[in-house]
Amino acid sequence: MKKWVPLLAAALALASSRNALAAAHHARGPSVVFPMKPDEYRKLSEARLARILAVIDKKLDRGTVSPERRKIIHKMFDDAAKEARAEVVTATADGVVTEAEAGKVKALALQVRVGVRERMAAERKGKKWESTGDVASAKDGKGAKGKATSKDAKPTKDAKDAKPAKAAKPTKDLEDTKRVKEARSAKQA
Repeated sequence: MKKWVPLLAAALALASSRNALAAAHHARGPSVVFPMKPDEYRKLSEARLARILAVIDKKLDRGTVSPERRKIIHKMFDDAAKEARAEVVTATADGVVTEAEAGKVKALALQVRVGVRERMAAERKGKKWESTGDVASAKDGKGAKGKATSKDAKPTKDAKDAKPAKAAKPTKDLEDTKRVKEARSAKQA
């Protein structure tokens, strides 16, 4: 009978560790219950935006970005986050935040990082991004000074034998892309 005691103790220890491991695996953070109080939801949404900004800052630290450039990127983040913060204000205005309202805010918060990325890409390409958020103005094919892009410019002497440039693909309508993004975020939520 003494031979079974260590074996039984080992089996119980293994079973309890599996339960603890499973409980730790399923606990992914604080559970959110709707309807929610406005103050709690404001803290939750600002924490989400702070996490996005922290990821951006971490990437900026890795890339040794100058303090001036960092300020510009933070301004881009604030411009991109305005719409999400405005939606938080409208969601909390009635005193209770529902799950549908929270879903709208979450979708907008996920688009903040995309907005910053688009603005930075437009800058890299030498195009001026307007802070009004007009995507069409950034994709109109004009450079920062309004000059035509290289495919519209006159060829140089060395480029006489070069192939002609392909025609640009038509850009999607802004409303269509927003609708598709909202549908994807609704499916994910």
